[in-house]
Amino acid sequence: MTVVAAMRVVGVLLVAALMVLPVATSRLVARSFRSTILWSVGVSTVSVIGGLVAARQWDLARRTIVLSTVTLFALTSLLGGRRRRTHLTDAEAVDH
Repeated sequence: MTVVAAMRVVGVLLVAALMVLPVATSRLVARSFRSTILWSVGVSTVSVIGGLVAARQWDLARRTIVLSTVTLFALTSLLGGRRRRTHLTDAEAVDH
């Protein structure tokens, strides 16, 4: 019973990650709502294709889709955060 309950919880967490992470990734690079939507579709597509290719190539579980989404988010937040900090003006930097 515990294993079945844990599988359901992990499944819910994976689905939630697939819904949240592409939008969070796109918010780091997009400047408008429209571009956020377009970036999220692109991030989702790249994550699904990359995850499925990795799963087939190295005989991994299908969870690799979420892992590829997390990887894209991590890379974007590292690179995008540095880029965003360099574009802040002095007045914006004081507010943050």
